[in-house]
Amino acid sequence: MNQNLSFKTSSVQININDYTSPGLAGGLVIICFNRGVTIYMKGLIGFMAKHTIQIDVVSIYGPGKPIPDVKQASPAENVTADAHLVRQLISIPLLTVYEAGTKNVINGHNFYQYFPEEQPGGGGGGAGHTVIVTTIPNAEVTLTSLDNTYTGTADETGELQLTGVAVGTYTVSATYDGAASDTTSLVITDHTVTEDLFASLTISASANTTITLTDGTTTKTLGYTGTPIVQYVSLGTWDLSCTIDDTVITRSVLVDSYTNQNILLAPPSAAIQRYVDFTTNTTTLTGDPDAHPVYMGINRCNVADDGTINAYYGDAGYTEDGSNGQVMVKIPKFYYKVTPDSDGGLDGVHIRKCTWEISASADDGFILHPAFYDANGNEIDYFLYGAFDAVGQNSSGTYGTSYNTASDKLSSVAGSSMLPVNSLTRATARTMATNRGAGWYSAGVKQTMAVQMLMSVEYGFNSQIGIGQGVVSASAATYAGQTTGNVTSGTQDNKTTPVNWRGIENFWGNIWDWIDGLNLNNRVPYFCNSYAFVDDTATGYTQISFSLPSSNYITALGYDSNNPWVMLPSESSSTSNPTGPIGDYVTSNSGWCVARLGGRWAQASNAGAFFWFCHYQSSIASIGARAMFIPSRLYNVNP
Repeated sequence: MNQNLSFKTSSVQININDYTSPGLAGGLVIICFNRGVTIYMKGLIGFMAKHTIQIDVVSIYGPGKPIPDVKQASPAENVTADAHLVRQLISIPLLTVYEAGTKNVINGHNFYQYFPEEQPGGGGGGAGHTVIVTTIPNAEVTLTSLDNTYTGTADETGELQLTGVAVGTYTVSATYDGAASDTTSLVITDHTVTEDLFASLTISASANTTITLTDGTTTKTLGYTGTPIVQYVSLGTWDLSCTIDDTVITRSVLVDSYTNQNILLAPPSAAIQRYVDFTTNTTTLTGDPDAHPVYMGINRCNVADDGTINAYYGDAGYTEDGSNGQVMVKIPKFYYKVTPDSDGGLDGVHIRKCTWEISASADDGFILHPAFYDANGNEIDYFLYGAFDAVGQNSSGTYGTSYNTASDKLSSVAGSSMLPVNSLTRATARTMATNRGAGWYSAGVKQTMAVQMLMSVEYGFNSQIGIGQGVVSASAATYAGQTTGNVTSGTQDNKTTPVNWRGIENFWGNIWDWIDGLNLNNRVPYFCNSYAFVDDTATGYTQISFSLPSSNYITALGYDSNNPWVMLPSESSSTSNPTGPIGDYVTSNSGWCVARLGGRWAQASNAGAFFWFCHYQSSIASIGARAMFIPSRLYNVNP
């Protein structure tokens, strides 16, 4: 009987039974530490002839990166691989292995579907057993029971054979360069597959440098030359330091789980800054977003329903018609800082003069934006935001505007027939999004405000002046897909041309989009603490420290010192000012209300990236939506 088990305990316990099948000398146990642990028993005699399969191999660092043991760079396609090569590749945390021509991920859990001859056979006899441990190259392995201890060092391929192992229950552990594998406990009676990960840091820097990594006991010195460095580490707090351009850069990282964390070391000056004086309508940008790792990492992509990124804009397989997945925009993790001027920066809760900053690393005073936590509270490296106003998809897989019920799926695809869905309640949009699978949502308030912050730091807070008017003076909504890839575009020449900010089309204009996770009661806003979005409640929500103003033209954004990422208006005026610092309108009301954003095809200069419409109750059903995917560190999705 096959078992698929996943544990997080202190060791690997192996019960090697004395199988007694005639003519077989012993059992074989294979243990694979790192990305996946594969543990099984098999007779030493009577193996089936080896066969090969075709695989595709992708590095998380993108095209052109060399792949160990494969004579191709990433993405390596249609590689002929036997069981040994596949086992080697799936043990490397920076690689994802697919069945060739598909997006079926091959890992420790389904390895035997591709290599059935590797399934456990008989075993037993009195000659002892051979244990083959596959782990990190040069790792130290220990196999112990109450009566026996076996040790050895894995070779350069990460393999160690221990022979003559007696019958018994064993504990297996592996260490590498001071790091220990995670703690898994299981008993093998036939054939078991489990996962056992090392904790690791993938370290990059903004320039070639020497990096010091220490936890107070172990110190490592690393030479960074442009290629990310993977370091396996023990649990605890690790301090990193290096010098770039005569600036000493330090970073403290808490390693509290057996997963990988991506770390970038860069000088604080690498942050992109936007200063705004709302009293004089003056603004200054410092830094080049096009050369900044956060902005450079924003990219349209095709995303499968399980969250796998199938292709990026520019790849041969990239499409926008839904045939290769939903069209989403990858927003990389970033850290932010909001600093009102010490002299006149705040007028009560109203921001008058302020600097917003974006950084790729946790420099002093910078905070990880709350958009980058998954449903379990774990830090994530990116989220995926719908490239287009949503259309529907029915149970037969057909896309269109008429598929707008709770049994359909919220979709992000393009085409001349893809008019957006524009008849949804917020609850229906939420249900349609989750129908696609785990991790899918209608656009959430934290992720939407992360987009607002990135966009405003780059182009200023008046989006129609900074980027373009958008579809705001038309007779009806237009179809999705009229902009090109990741190219920011828009025009001041008319008010019927779609806008595009780095792959996100029509963030304002064309149709209203519901924003989930933001409720208001008598103009007091509340944001959801998780992804358990519910209308008309403050339970499970956090109150923002200021209220929305009455319906009028925005003159100031509010400042919440506990949640400085919040980007909502706090003040308005009856005087229209379309060329002012913000230029957008705000609408609010008494009682429980829900939030939509951007304006539709006929909002003219009222529309924009900050046109919040929080006037109606949750029952209204004449609004559109935008899809969102939140990866999880518990999902096996490739970054």
